[in-house]
Order: sequence, then C-alpha cells, then structure tokens
Amino acid sequence: MLCSPVVLSFPSDPDITRIRENKTVYVNYNNTGGPWDGTLECPYRTVQDGVANADANDTVFVFHGSYDDYAGIVLINKSLKLIGEDKKTTILERKNPGYIIYIAADYVTVSNFTFYHPNCTTPSRYMEMESNHSVISDNLFYAFVGFYPSTGIQIYNSQYCIITRNTFGNNRGDRKSVV
Repeated sequence: MLCSPVVLSFPSDPDITRIRENKTVYVNYNNTGGPWDGTLECPYRTVQDGVANADANDTVFVFHGSYDDYAGIVLINKSLKLIGEDKKTTILERKNPGYIIYIAADYVTVSNFTFYHPNCTTPSRYMEMESNHSVISDNLFYAFVGFYPSTGIQIYNSQYCIITRNTFGNNRGDRKSVV
C-alpha cells in the first residue's frame, strides 16, 4: 500500500487570532503623575481605567487605598477578575447616589473590597449585576445610614452566580453576613 505524504501548511496571515496568556492590570491611586499603562511600575490611577484597558479574562488588581466616584461608576462589560489588595483597606466609595459597580458581563469575579456609601441621602446601591456564572466574595459593604437605606447587591436576569463570605453593615452597628 502506497501512502501519499501529508503536507501541513500553516497560514502566515498576521491577523489570525493568537492564543495569549491572561495578564494582570494594576491600579494604584498613588500614581498621580503617570505615566499610566497598567503595569506594576506604571499602574492606572482609577479602577475604571484598569477595567477599560483590560482584555477579557484578565485580572485587574487594585492596590489598597480609597477610590472615589470622581471617575464615575465602574462598568464591567467583559469577563474578568477584579481583585482588591485587602478588603479592609481597598475601598470603593461613592459619594453621589447610584451604584459603585455595574456588572454587565458573564464570568466576572469581584473580591476583597470595601464598598462604602458615606452619604445615603438618597436611595443607593453598591452593586448591580446582570451576569451569569459570576462570583462576588470576601467583600465588606458598609453604608452611613441616613434618611434612605442602601441596597447591597441588586441582581437581575442572572443565573449560577455565587455570592459568599461578604459582610453587610452600617454606622448603626447592624451587620449581616452572607454565607
């Protein structure tokens, strides 16, 4: 039996999608003067800049510090991991009404943050999510309770999400844990 040789040919087109390793994008509020490229040496200054410049399946690592709403809400519209350095010292704060984070993608992880609303003079929430297969874990949700209450996490049109080891509290000393 004669076999014909098998010839393998690989395209040389540079536009072919390449397999890449997931990267870590860094955020540090202390980098006030730039440059900002998301590397460990030149981290982005805002969480939203880190998320916006990450690719799908990357990790956005946020160093400890207080990140307020001057950059607006944090919109997560791609699968990624948003990880704080330490949940007691990595604070996502919103002084204006509304939510701090809006998750509009599947397979998102948010972990190790304190979410803080210091002025609950209007109804507020920390996080809204329309997401499947996402994980919210090991966070502190804290509000200064004024006239209006705060909502911790508002979830809709979502399936197979895990919300675990988060603590919800306020200035009155009320605390409830989600297990």
